[in-house]
Amino acid sequence: KSLLRVARKNWWILVGFVGLSVVSALYYESKLTDIYAVATEVLLKSEDQSNNALNSLTGNSQSGAASVVFGNEQVENYNEIQVIQSFDLLRKVVDKLDMGVSYYIEGRLNDKEEFSGVPFKVNVLYINPYFYESNIQFKFIDKYHYRITYTKDKKDYSQDGTFGDYFINTDMKIQVINLRPSETIASKYYIKIHNLNQIVDNIQKYLIDMEVPDKTNGFQIIRKDGSRQRGVAFLDTLINRYVRNVV
Repeated sequence: KSLLRVARKNWWILVGFVGLSVVSALYYESKLTDIYAVATEVLLKSEDQSNNALNSLTGNSQSGAASVVFGNEQVENYNEIQVIQSFDLLRKVVDKLDMGVSYYIEGRLNDKEEFSGVPFKVNVLYINPYFYESNIQFKFIDKYHYRITYTKDKKDYSQDGTFGDYFINTDMKIQVINLRPSETIASKYYIKIHNLNQIVDNIQKYLIDMEVPDKTNGFQIIRKDGSRQRGVAFLDTLINRYVRNVV
């Protein structure tokens, strides 16, 4: 009864505490990065037709599956998994998809990573390793010029560049291409430049999960990625490269 009397007199504190908890939880959730799981399947078949060493070779990106059909040769699943997880094959995929640069749109509550929707492209020729994984601010000045801002030794540095020309200083040498010169871009962006070898190492360790179903001559690859489009493109490119190696 004493507790109830205290609660009645101070009900606004309880309501305010609950409301604050809900708002805090929603804000925390809004700041979390979405992670998507994308899967593809590889089916390794053995054909009985001795006159056909490679009877069929197909890839289906719509269904998220690819099948490789061999002649009389039976290929073990785990051996092929080792091939797919090889550094050389994964590095070819990373290079093909230009995964060395990540693009982000600044938002009021949360920043959004974009894979194929950004209106510009950054080609990295050189960068000081100190700036790997650092936020490098990017702003459109007009359809011909842009501005790059970054922090070094707790000081902000800003430099303007011209689309198509080389952007050069002691910290980096890059080239920025304006993919939509006819549009006026008002959004704020920033980029992160990655160490390509480190990306491949992370994919080998964490970002690829292989599952081998029982009693089937095939396996499933599952990739987790912050971009759904990049996850699908990665698996499609990986399987296509793998198929080319098989051929």
